[in-house]
Amino acid sequence: MGGSCDAIIVGNTPEEMALNGGKHLVEMCDKDAGHKQDKAVMDASQNDPEHLKTWMTDFTAKFDALPEA
Repeated sequence: MGGSCDAIIVGNTPEEMALNGGKHLVEMCDKDAGHKQDKAVMDASQNDPEHLKTWMTDFTAKFDALPEA
């Protein structure tokens, strides 16, 4: 998902992947500086609807381009 670790995040839809990635980030942000920084970026994007829309559009395109598992 482009974060600071190589954790495997799963989901059946881009929305589910984003939600699961966010949950992972929240769980890990108190454990290392990389996740804490990633969470700060995510939190800031929540206040910028245009950035959030662009990120989700790009993420959905990448998700849709993946081969079926």
